Amino acid sequence: MSSGTSLSLTFNDWPAKLQENWNSAIAPAIEAFDDQTRVATWGYRTQQQARLSLGRWLQWLVDQGIDIGQADIMASTTEEELTRFFLSELNRAKFGSVRNTAVQLVGVLQSIGSGVALPFAPGLLRRLRRHSRRDVPAARHIEHGRTLYRAGLEAMEGELETGEALERFRNGLCVALLAAAPMRIKNFAEIEIDRHLLQDASGWIIHLNATETKTRRPDRWPVPKTLERQMACYLEDVRPVLIQRGRAGSTHRLWIGKRGEPVSDQTVRKWIKELTAKKFGDAVLPHSFRHAAAVTLTLERPTKAVEAAALLGHASSQTTEKHYILQKEMRSRVEFLELLEALRSPK
Repeated sequence: MSSGTSLSLTFNDWPAKLQENWNSAIAPAIEAFDDQTRVATWGYRTQQQARLSLGRWLQWLVDQGIDIGQADIMASTTEEELTRFFLSELNRAKFGSVRNTAVQLVGVLQSIGSGVALPFAPGLLRRLRRHSRRDVPAARHIEHGRTLYRAGLEAMEGELETGEALERFRNGLCVALLAAAPMRIKNFAEIEIDRHLLQDASGWIIHLNATETKTRRPDRWPVPKTLERQMACYLEDVRPVLIQRGRAGSTHRLWIGKRGEPVSDQTVRKWIKELTAKKFGDAVLPHSFRHAAAVTLTLERPTKAVEAAALLGHASSQTTEKHYILQKEMRSRVEFLELLEALRSPK
């Protein structure tokens, strides 16, 4: 594939009939006993990933010279064609990622193909699953939550006299805040002031609506008191200067790039990796902040180890009472912040 070729055909470039079939496939059942497609039962993010997978499949067909506007998409879906497509995907991704793409793509094709069974699909997926087990997970650098929090605080020290200093302060706040509120990076990158970042008499909190979270439950993260001064400095002094660099005008997004624009989760990920790599020698991935929080709670509060799942917003299969989970979740987060603040100074 040439460097100028898109990996995924955008939805607006799909044939009109296929767009219509997709919209019908993701539509929820109106009545309790109405039939529902497989795709309709998936969460929003999985549906978006599946749409991207279908877009890659369509782009691949286009690259093979197939007129997807004329050809029946299901008629083009043969075992040979899918196998060739997945082999091409393996040139850019690991088996595990390709397997996930395959599962999503097969589910989508079955949903939009008027019940076509794709009889060869189970065997193809089994082969991909066996291969995916050969992937050796890359070692991830994990730090204690205390050291991550300190690294962020230390990065915010010093005068704010240069553009580099402003960006270092912003990145330090990123690391410290994610260490204290280890949510998923996409939610973290898309925090908006007065929508997600809220202030009341008790201080700052980050509130995510149920429609915005992977678990489909509302999420609340208290911001530690020891970070309030830095948060105020960023909002009042650093962020306005960053915004003035660009032409985007006003925005409610919390994280602002060096050109004055709201940034993507990939940019925030880059900031965090660069700062932690400089501090620890190896980059700490944003998702590893979640592992660090669980490890910290387990090491420092062994009797609270069972609440690590609640800290991260995971509904354990052994915990079935929804309100009990939510109560434990907020309590564990408050205790985690108290722990970080108590450990802030070396003993």
